[in-house]
Amino acid sequence: MARQAGFSLLELLLAAALGVLICWAMLDINAGALRGMKNIQRNQQVYESGRLLLDILRSEVRLAGFFGRVGARKPALSERPELCFRFSSGDANTVFNAPIDGLDNAPAGSRGCGGKQLLPGSDVLLIRYADTRDATAIEARRDYVQATPKTLALIRHNDIRADGLTDCCQDFRAYHQQLFFVTEDRVFRRKRWRRGGFSASEPLAEGVDNFQVVYALASDEAPLAGAAVRLQYVSLPRGDWQWSRVRSVQLSFWLSASADGSISASSSAPLDRQALNAQGQRQRLMRLQVNVPNVAIQAAQ
Repeated sequence: MARQAGFSLLELLLAAALGVLICWAMLDINAGALRGMKNIQRNQQVYESGRLLLDILRSEVRLAGFFGRVGARKPALSERPELCFRFSSGDANTVFNAPIDGLDNAPAGSRGCGGKQLLPGSDVLLIRYADTRDATAIEARRDYVQATPKTLALIRHNDIRADGLTDCCQDFRAYHQQLFFVTEDRVFRRKRWRRGGFSASEPLAEGVDNFQVVYALASDEAPLAGAAVRLQYVSLPRGDWQWSRVRSVQLSFWLSASADGSISASSSAPLDRQALNAQGQRQRLMRLQVNVPNVAIQAAQ
């Protein structure tokens, strides 16, 4: 009877071990590819969130100080309203003296005009302006700027109708007052002006670790012929002289994403294009400088 050939026990064990190693290597390669894909998705989420915020703020800052067809009026900048101005808190027309305003490095425990607690150390930005076109109707939820060559006034919608100032709606433009800030949960929020005061905040993006605003001021030194105006950068203008010389605003966001792919909270990191925060999450800095061309800001020159 012929002897049957086969594998020894040692050969079977070696083959099994080799198969396990090959399978483990394939699984590790697949897991690495999945991790890389998630990192790409997280970075894309962070980038898109930053672009969204910068696009919103770019358009808002450019409009700051536009209140319509204003002639020779030059506001007295010393009569600046409170950051959380309401119709009931004083002369409404002082809003034209502060088309852009803010808070530098919010202290711990402070709130966004009665809302959620602010992220300590982050900045607050306030922007005021009017629609670029006359209103087509007087809406109950809005207040309006009356702008003529001789008149600039902020008027509540019910006063327009009660006083018979207009049938509709020449020289009246909807008034906008928006507050931008970061809360303790690392959510960047906006508050809009509604019926004489701020409405509840609306979230714009999550995972914002910090928000900083820097103001570029024109120097009082006369530039040489053909040379650009020299700029001085401050964290927040102080007094009439500095506010009257604001020429642009630099906005900086620090954003990060969590390991599960969603934009989430983290601690701040150094001023770096990309860095790792304390939780080991990738953090991106996005920055934009926006000119503020409207004459209402520069009227006190």
